Amino acid sequence: MHRAIPGSGNKFLTKKWEEKRKMVDNKKLKNVRSQVDLSAPSSYGLTKKAAKRDQLVENRFIEIERDNKHLLNKMKQILTNDSKFSVQDRKMHKWPTKKNTLHAGFRKRELERITRENYNILRRIQEK
Repeated sequence: MHRAIPGSGNKFLTKKWEEKRKMVDNKKLKNVRSQVDLSAPSSYGLTKKAAKRDQLVENRFIEIERDNKHLLNKMKQILTNDSKFSVQDRKMHKWPTKKNTLHAGFRKRELERITRENYNILRRIQEK
């Protein structure tokens, strides 16, 4: 049973106003925007920098590998070529050792003199 809203005298107008209010409410519900942001998060620069750094590291490793292959090929070429001296000859060759300096005798005598002086000073200190 339909009862009129208190303060209105006409049931027909009350029903019409109520239907219009429901229609407006439904229209508003359809056009409501969510309070929560559902869009995709923005990408931060950190991920781009990390990708760039990873790419630089990978390029560096590729360059190192290329240089290693180049050096390995050079070593193979040196070992396979018939040169005047083989690797074994180079190992057998005795390089001259480091010669003593000209002042070695002087420095040794100077060290002995300083040691004697220090010993004499120590003996005088102990006698007192």
